[in-house]
Amino acid sequence: MPETLLSEIRRRLVSDPSWRYFVGDGSAWLCPCCATGIHAEHATLAGLLGAITNHLELACPAWHAGGQWPTDETLRQRRDQAEVAYRLAQDPAFRISGSDGSWICPGCLQALPKVATSDDRQASVLAHRDVCQALAAWRIHSVAEVAASPLAAAGLHAPSGPAAAPAQSEVQHELGQARALQLQLMRDPPALPGYHIATYYAACTELSGDFNQFVRLGDGRLAFAQGDVSGHGVRAGLLMAMANKLVELFATQGLDSRQTVIQLHRAMANDLGGGNSGSFITLVYAVLDPVRRLVTWVRAGHNPALVWRAASGAIEVLTPAGMAVGFPGEELFIAKLAEERTQLHPGDIFVLFTDGITEAMGHEDEQFGDDRLHDVIKDCAALGPTALIDAIVTAVTAHLRGRAKDDDHSLIVIGVDS
Repeated sequence: MPETLLSEIRRRLVSDPSWRYFVGDGSAWLCPCCATGIHAEHATLAGLLGAITNHLELACPAWHAGGQWPTDETLRQRRDQAEVAYRLAQDPAFRISGSDGSWICPGCLQALPKVATSDDRQASVLAHRDVCQALAAWRIHSVAEVAASPLAAAGLHAPSGPAAAPAQSEVQHELGQARALQLQLMRDPPALPGYHIATYYAACTELSGDFNQFVRLGDGRLAFAQGDVSGHGVRAGLLMAMANKLVELFATQGLDSRQTVIQLHRAMANDLGGGNSGSFITLVYAVLDPVRRLVTWVRAGHNPALVWRAASGAIEVLTPAGMAVGFPGEELFIAKLAEERTQLHPGDIFVLFTDGITEAMGHEDEQFGDDRLHDVIKDCAALGPTALIDAIVTAVTAHLRGRAKDDDHSLIVIGVDS
């Protein structure tokens, strides 16, 4: 596998959102150059990287054409096609029909006429998605709600065979327990004299791949972290729980911020890239010395940290080098991971966010973006961390205009008292 091309793929997967579209449970990657779905023979991160490399080298004319890539609209259409195909095959809520064989839309709960083949069904669902606002925004009812809808309740044909869904009450109970455990693992920010700390966390599905974590250290310093596991659902939720707990455990061992993240990478590399998940984790891990007002931190492929300076009203965008946790090659991971030291002053605000915030997609298929986030911070940072989070959430919600979130949203905001 050519190392130059592999390095370029890794860089783009971390830095370019258009390179991180994984269909359904992450079983396929959509090439942003030619909009072709790529499946790895072995469902690991290494297998996926190999499949992407082979595709770009051997089967993707757009990659070699110097940037003559599909339009955003073409990519959106291909993503919709791939997502609908996956959900029709794997999501029980998409496989409920009435007694006449009609398909019940899990978005609007209306019936589509019976069709002859699976390809016809996919085409029918895609056409329906153009007029169904709920389906277009992936606002999907539960299996039980679809089954209980008036058009489906009489003579319901439920999914059968190995992919049949468990009883909804059992599913909801298990998901509820897993959700409660995730929230329990995330520690609330502690009271810290001289500082005001606020957080925000909202999952787009029952289980989240985002986490915020705080750990008091024995010498009075505060360790804090924000992570984002690729993908959604049960797999991302399990990996999130593992990473969250390991951060807490490693933080108490007296290691510096860089060594803490290296230990996390070593502990999780096989589970992320060497097992069946093919996932990675972007992460910021930091230690705040409250007396010196000094944050010592590392950034493993995560979004930049933002610092609003009270003295000037300017925003500093901090991007120390680092690869996402789980990318293959321990030596390269260690070599790329740089430690940053950020000095804070009275009134300053330190902000961490996951990409669900800036990549929140409005109805015009326009992302919320960095510029809007920076504008909100400049306008509201002087009001303090809690008010700033409220302003960011309000702005993102207004941008969505009722469209469902398609990624988890997390924020950590630390303010130094004036």
